[in-house]
Amino acid sequence: MTKPFEFIKGIFGDDIEKKEAQPLFCGFPDDPGSNKSWSAKAIENKTLPNVIKKENNNYFTPAVFCTDPEGKHRAKKDYFVAGHAIFIDDIGTKVKSSKIKMPLSWKIQTSPGNYQGGYILDIPCTDRKLFEAVINAMAEKKLTDPGSKGAARWMRMPLGRNTKEEYLVDGVAPKVKLVIWHPERRYSINQIIKAFGLKIDSNLLGSNDTSQSDKVLAALQNAGLWKSMLEAGKHDITCPWAEQHSKGVDHGTIYFEPNADNNLEGGFKCQHGHCSTRNISDLKAFLGITSEQPKKKLLEVALEFVDNIPAFCDENGDPFVFLNGSCHPVRSKEVKANISRKVYVSTRKPLRQNLLAESLAALESRAICDGEQIKLNLRIAQLGNHILYDLGDGRAVKTGKKKWTIVEAPPLFRRYKHQQVQVEPERGGDLWQLFDFLNIPKSQWLETIVMFISYLVPGIAHPIFHLYGPHGSAKSTLFKIVKSLIDPSSIKVMITPKSKQEVVRAINHHHMPHFDNMSKIDSELSDILCTACTGGGIPKRALYTDDDDHIFNFQSCIGINGINLVISKPDLLDRTMLLHVNRISKENRRLEKEVLNEFEAVKPEILGGMFDVLLKAMSIYPNVKLKELPRLADYATWGYAIAEALGEGKGNKFITAYQANVDRQLAEVMQHNSLCLAVTLLMEGRKKWTGTVQKAYVKLYNLVSPSKTDGTFPKDAKNLRKQLELIHATLAEAENISYRFSDRTNKGYSIAFVKKK
Repeated sequence: MTKPFEFIKGIFGDDIEKKEAQPLFCGFPDDPGSNKSWSAKAIENKTLPNVIKKENNNYFTPAVFCTDPEGKHRAKKDYFVAGHAIFIDDIGTKVKSSKIKMPLSWKIQTSPGNYQGGYILDIPCTDRKLFEAVINAMAEKKLTDPGSKGAARWMRMPLGRNTKEEYLVDGVAPKVKLVIWHPERRYSINQIIKAFGLKIDSNLLGSNDTSQSDKVLAALQNAGLWKSMLEAGKHDITCPWAEQHSKGVDHGTIYFEPNADNNLEGGFKCQHGHCSTRNISDLKAFLGITSEQPKKKLLEVALEFVDNIPAFCDENGDPFVFLNGSCHPVRSKEVKANISRKVYVSTRKPLRQNLLAESLAALESRAICDGEQIKLNLRIAQLGNHILYDLGDGRAVKTGKKKWTIVEAPPLFRRYKHQQVQVEPERGGDLWQLFDFLNIPKSQWLETIVMFISYLVPGIAHPIFHLYGPHGSAKSTLFKIVKSLIDPSSIKVMITPKSKQEVVRAINHHHMPHFDNMSKIDSELSDILCTACTGGGIPKRALYTDDDDHIFNFQSCIGINGINLVISKPDLLDRTMLLHVNRISKENRRLEKEVLNEFEAVKPEILGGMFDVLLKAMSIYPNVKLKELPRLADYATWGYAIAEALGEGKGNKFITAYQANVDRQLAEVMQHNSLCLAVTLLMEGRKKWTGTVQKAYVKLYNLVSPSKTDGTFPKDAKNLRKQLELIHATLAEAENISYRFSDRTNKGYSIAFVKKK
């Protein structure tokens, strides 16, 4: 019994899984007549893809295809490489056996009394137009389904079931099985054309399947010297000088198709002594073929393509290229696929891995030695006096002081696979309609919309957006909408990563990382979030290299939501915009899908409205002079400009709202930080308190009785100074309390707390 993969290898070659160009497969249990998804899959890990199952309708393409620019295999004519078989449908029902003019290479029973058969081509046809012409001519002869024309059609695999409704018997689908299998039966495309009397354009017949584009191979066939294909690119032939061999022996002569090893000239080898000095030039001369200008080697062709690809290094010194409107690491799948595809299209020859490696090495060297160093950004970037926003499709929104326009994106943006293309913004949109979809109190609309617009401004520290409230307050939905509006991604919200490395990676890969349903932030995570908010670097050992460190530099727009306030460390809370939301009442609840769909419909208007405001704010910003600079001063200054762009006088309203947020921060720290609370209680009714550090620790401990898991209170007296340093600004601002440690005495260190009126 022939196994399915053996069947595929019999048609496409024993080493098909190693080839770049692949036959494609699809499988599904639904009725083929109603199934809308024919998703193409290539061979995986040297075996058929997992969609090929015994209970499925299973199909394969009789042609092989290369990958698209994203490295995905698609059964599309644009990615056609070669046809390996011609087929006949509905033998026994619509097609009588008398119409089968040549013995089939294989025959599959697709349903009782109904068969599908195929002819394996001795030499794959690399001319798509010719291959399609033969398939279409077979359809015109009513030998195949008239609706299944073109090079990218599908054929049944000898495995699975036929679930078409008309073939079900008592609800059971018939099995598909192989009844004839003769892979040694191979035919030239000309033999098939002649046998079935197909009408093919003469211009196509003069062009290029492999037997015709390779003039030597065509001439050998016409002279009756070609015997068979031993393997891809290697043919058993009769030696033209066989009569000179001892006893006229006719074997041991091989013709090699043009490839990189023979400089695309082809090769000739005969094992007999009389022909030991003969080569491809002698064979061509015998066949009357004049030598053409020597063809370029595949490496030369590849290097020509590589020389035209802009190359540079990113801020870490890693080599990149600018390709099809996007920046890619030199050794990425996208770059490899692009070079391989261009070489194949130019030469119709695959680029071997060693030649591809040399091409990439040349590109890498040029990037390192000759390329400039460019800082790559996520979504937003500064270019002179302009702000650029990456739409993700090779274009960017360019905003200056006078206008915003959509332009081709320069090589400034780093992109990851999860990122999605943004909609094209529309001018004059009403951005306030955003709040039709968000559960945010109207009293906080101004500070919230200002923060969202600020996410379009690069190079400043943006506050961490901490949303908290009970179950049913649509926190996750709010995050999904804001993420889609600013930084669309297939990852809408993220759960809290388990390790420091995962946190850093998540922040490094998103302009706006939003963490959903958080319940706790430990000290290490708090420090990372502080760095990511204000901007800084975190080293991480480069994978699969030596001990060199890569520095992850980022300045992200971070969002956190949870039922309760989860930020307790004052330094992180200082960088936070707090927003409490209430549970949505039963009568106001809606399906999330409906809300998201309605939002997506008006997103272009909202986004355009945001760019309209940003444009005005860029003109206002240089003249903003705040009387007092609060925390995150750059953000507050931009916030004033953005608010003023929303309407005259709104700048001061924003600053008032921003200060109210600072007051909420202080109140939260005082309420949730045990050491803060203890010091406040200690100084109630006092102007000063002095004692040893040990005495102070015991006194403070007894005032609040912290739990063992309370990270806001020091574990012992030795850590009191360290913990006080974290809250000294909060104590001073909220309660006018300061402290001072004295020099060491025989009683140890002392500490004095002072409270001013």
